[in-house]
Formats: sequence, C-alpha cells, structure tokens
Amino acid sequence: MSHLLFFFLDGDDFRESAPAILASFSEIASKTDGARVVDQKRHEEDVLDKPQWDVGITLPLPSRLEVRAIVGLISKLCDLCRRFDVEMVAGLVSEDGAAEDVEYINGETEPDSFAEDFVRAIEG
Repeated sequence: MSHLLFFFLDGDDFRESAPAILASFSEIASKTDGARVVDQKRHEEDVLDKPQWDVGITLPLPSRLEVRAIVGLISKLCDLCRRFDVEMVAGLVSEDGAAEDVEYINGETEPDSFAEDFVRAIEG
C-alpha cells in the first residue's frame, strides 16, 4: 500500500533556478494540507560526478484520492513548470520506501486531464 504522493523535478537543469523553485514549492506546501518540501542532495557516482538532488514536494496519500482534490495542486505545479521551464515526475512512495513514477508534468500539462489520469493510474 502506498503512503506518499510525490512531485519531484526531473533532470538536473534546474540548478540555477533552484532557490526560486524551492521558494515556490514552499509557498505551495504552506497551502496544501500535509505537504512537505523536499530539498535533498545525495552524492552518488555518475558520469558527471554531480550530487543527486531531489527537489519537490510530498504529501500523504489520502484514503480516497479524488480528482477534484488534487486539481488545484496540479494546476500550481503546472504553473511552476511553465515559469521555470522544468518537468516533474509524479508518483507514489510505498510504506517500504520504494518509489514508483506514475506520470510527468510540464508547462503544457492540462491539470484536469492530468489529475484524472493520475488518479486512475494510482487506483490501478
């Protein structure tokens, strides 16, 4: 059973805009029940030898996720993607800590249809 929804920036081309993006995530989180901003750097070996940087927002998965309940959040995240020209991955974190990517959000994402697809994918 999954217990967290997550919306994280995809890729690493956001580094220069990170402070402004984090401020936007903080504003969104302050207006979303149970939301938490994630700003975590982990050093992992990779080709570019850059630290892995997780930037995004998490929130508890409600017992019953309804489309109308997340459309407002998705709309704010789409605006953020447009403003900073970034893409996000949306998904679930299970109780054992395993993450599953479900959908992607970018500046052209339509919030209503995304929310419907996202809820449908979560419900399986």
